[in-house]
Amino acid sequence: MKYLINKYPIFIFGIAALFLTGCNILKPKIDRTLSPPENGRTVKITVDVPNIAELSPMKVMYRSNLCRKTYNNNEVPTYTVSGFNSEMVLLEKEGHSSLYSAEIPYRGGGKCDWQLSNITLRMTLKINDHFSKDITGVVGTGVIIIFDNNQPQRVGKKTINKKDDFYIIADYFPWIDIPFKNDKNISLWLYGEELYLYYKSRDAQQITWKPIIHPNIVVYSEYPAERKTEGVSTIYSYPDGTKSSNRDGKPDYKKLLSLIK
Repeated sequence: MKYLINKYPIFIFGIAALFLTGCNILKPKIDRTLSPPENGRTVKITVDVPNIAELSPMKVMYRSNLCRKTYNNNEVPTYTVSGFNSEMVLLEKEGHSSLYSAEIPYRGGGKCDWQLSNITLRMTLKINDHFSKDITGVVGTGVIIIFDNNQPQRVGKKTINKKDDFYIIADYFPWIDIPFKNDKNISLWLYGEELYLYYKSRDAQQITWKPIIHPNIVVYSEYPAERKTEGVSTIYSYPDGTKSSNRDGKPDYKKLLSLIK
């Protein structure tokens, strides 16, 4: 269900609760009500979703310096951090196209004066006969875009700074993984250069993620033993017939890129 407040959509909250063992959270309870100002600054997030994939709801995180959290335990002195407030946003399909989008206010408003901190986009492959009938789980990939100086909840590698509006275009491949020999738990990954790509923007008004998925370039992996064994590495099989073994825990992304025609 979606509600409209000052012409901007406010969505059902999936409040992110970050609890530390032995910590006491600041009281009174933080007011997480959002009230974006009318005609305020916004950013439009658009994702081009291939038919072979599914887009998860977008996680939007707001932070507040007015409403802070206080932590206190026996090991470190009392300290505070900016309050946090997250929501899950369903991107809406644009007509008959493959585009899904949502417009997000930079200023969430409310008593805490919530400010946009970061968003997380995630996509997975659909399980169908194109890959395997025996797949038991899917692992997605995504994009995290940061709008302030706070760290996102998922911390990764280098962040790419962007000015103005920008596109994110990246190649992805299906990866079917059997963790151990004769294991019935088979995972289907949407595999890219990194599990999540990180970007930072201060002024973008439109950001588009266009994942390019290559469904016919499938890499398979299997650990050739029924349990972890010294000296044994996972074997990766590529569609050109080549095989390799390594202990990196992931396929050779550059190798997959070389197979694009």
